[in-house]
Amino acid sequence: MKSFLLIIILISLGSCVSSKKHNQLFLTMESLQKEYNKTQDDLADCNEDKSELKNKVEKLNLEKDHLKKRVDDLENGFQFAKKNNDNLTERISDLSGSTKVNADIMKRTLEELELQNQKVLGLSLAMEKKDSLNILLVKKAKKKMSDKKLKKSLEKLGFVFY
Repeated sequence: MKSFLLIIILISLGSCVSSKKHNQLFLTMESLQKEYNKTQDDLADCNEDKSELKNKVEKLNLEKDHLKKRVDDLENGFQFAKKNNDNLTERISDLSGSTKVNADIMKRTLEELELQNQKVLGLSLAMEKKDSLNILLVKKAKKKMSDKKLKKSLEKLGFVFY
């Protein structure tokens, strides 16, 4: 039993720490505890910052989706405007083509009207000549005929005098 007691004393002496070393370990433990608490506070701050950043990311994603939708709407509007522009360009070219055709038709119509006007003018001049000849013939015939004979011959032709 002495040996047992000796072993216990040796173990207890070996396991005991001096008060200076104990105080130093205690101070180290307190500083580690403070550092641990500070690290816990920093972790809490980081978690808060993380949640704030997560909220900002969600807001930015919503804004990005909104902007993407707006860009899609603008692209659709651009495609619509481009399609309308192409359609209007095609219509303008059709109208200019029909305008050229109409101009050609009007030109030919004016040429035909000019020809008809020339014919009417020729006929009008011919009628004037005929009328002037008739007047001359009537005057010569009147000199040779009496008024009674002239009236009778004109009545035979169908003229009626009142």
